[in-house]
Amino acid sequence: MYQYLVLFLVHATLNYSLNYFNKIWQCAFVFVLLALLTNLTALAYNARRATQIVLLSSILGFILHFNKTYFIQGEPVSGIFFASYLSVLISCGSSAFLCCFLHTQKKFTTLSSSLVSILFAAFIDGCIMAGFFIPIYSMVIVSKIFFKEVGIKLLYVSAIYFLNLKKNYRRSKEIFSISLTQKVLNKP
Repeated sequence: MYQYLVLFLVHATLNYSLNYFNKIWQCAFVFVLLALLTNLTALAYNARRATQIVLLSSILGFILHFNKTYFIQGEPVSGIFFASYLSVLISCGSSAFLCCFLHTQKKFTTLSSSLVSILFAAFIDGCIMAGFFIPIYSMVIVSKIFFKEVGIKLLYVSAIYFLNLKKNYRRSKEIFSISLTQKVLNKP
């Protein structure tokens, strides 16, 4: 129960802070952290529990932002908080289920299944938010924002993946050198 509460608080904090950033790279970074946390929760417990955390944190964030106004380029934009929390709920919830499904297929490692599902969530999030912005901005501007946001999320996911590969390479190199040294020393 304690771990569930801590996960909820961290998730709610990330979810709430997502709407305080006004740069695409900042929002993308928080979203990737949010989706990664959701996937790790799904793998540690189950996808249903992770989706419940996303749902509760989205409801809490929406309640806290209910009477707030969001400004883009000095103009108020109504409905963005609802669209944002709905997007996080749908994309992170589906990411949790996809992550668990891929992980059970035994073709993907834990990290690979999580990162593939985060990319899936990034695409869904981009589509939902693009659908929200189409009536407000031109299709050209919306498509630029969509591709930029998904591209930045792809860069973050790639960075996580390559950092993990580097860590695993170092570990395997150390293990190989230790075993090689032992073989040389034990040679008659």
